[in-house]
Amino acid sequence: MKLKRVFALIILACIGLGVYGQTTVTVSSTEPDPTNSTSFSVTIVFSSAVTDFVVGDISVTNGSASNLNTSDNITYTADITPSADGTVSVQVPADVTTTGTGGNNSASNILTREYDSTDPSISSVTIPDAAMNVGDVVTATITVTSDT
Repeated sequence: MKLKRVFALIILACIGLGVYGQTTVTVSSTEPDPTNSTSFSVTIVFSSAVTDFVVGDISVTNGSASNLNTSDNITYTADITPSADGTVSVQVPADVTTTGTGGNNSASNILTREYDSTDPSISSVTIPDAAMNVGDVVTATITVTSDT
């Protein structure tokens, strides 16, 4: 009987420390990669209902998160707005939420999207100096530059 009580106390201690039964988190998006969208949606799914999850708990590199919504405290959506061209990373760090049993969440995967808002430009057009007549086929070389 004593051994069962000790075992139960160890399990309760582990749950309280977030070691046992830790809630997992997955971040995903249907946004193509690369993207030139000025804002895109991510879906954040916890393996069980959580409390105290707020938009500030989402870690975003090269951007910001806003408009966090949920209807069940398991599946959330948020808008991500890139700050500049380059890689945008989104993650939910470990231990930012609490479950109904008092446990915490593990760190999510890191979702990345390459943001490119710079339009390509034409840097040069080369046309042969030969005399041309109406209807002639001309071969021209057009050089386009882009940062990606």
